[in-house]
Amino acid sequence: MKVLSALVLSLFTTFAFAAELTIVGKDGSRDVVDADVLAERFPAEPFTTANPWVPTPLEYTGIDLQALLDAYGLDDVAVRLSAIDNYSVVMQPGELATLKQSMLAITKGGKPLSRRDFGPSWLMMNFDAYPEIDVERTRNLSVWQLTEIRPE
Repeated sequence: MKVLSALVLSLFTTFAFAAELTIVGKDGSRDVVDADVLAERFPAEPFTTANPWVPTPLEYTGIDLQALLDAYGLDDVAVRLSAIDNYSVVMQPGELATLKQSMLAITKGGKPLSRRDFGPSWLMMNFDAYPEIDVERTRNLSVWQLTEIRPE
């Protein structure tokens, strides 16, 4: 019975907390996509960095946000990045390029980001390689528990 309960809980946890990201198009269409699928389609170059919230350098892997925005036709508009807790920030066209090396991270230290650990996705920048980006605006753009990207 304990094994069955553990299996059911494991399956529920896997499906209940799937790393989904909603992308809203300019026309209002909504595309809900598994973050792992996006990472396969738009892989970002992994990097290792510490950051203001996790002082230990860890490797982050995930989604190339610029490629994702390009594919959805959102590269030339302001986009709102929204989190589970309703925090949101507007990123202006071209602003992503100023962040140098960035990604929508879905793993940290080889493990998927959970909701308790900044996930399911987190806009992460390589703070170690580019210390000049560690400013308030960049920290505001570092949305964790990111669930939606939409044009503003």
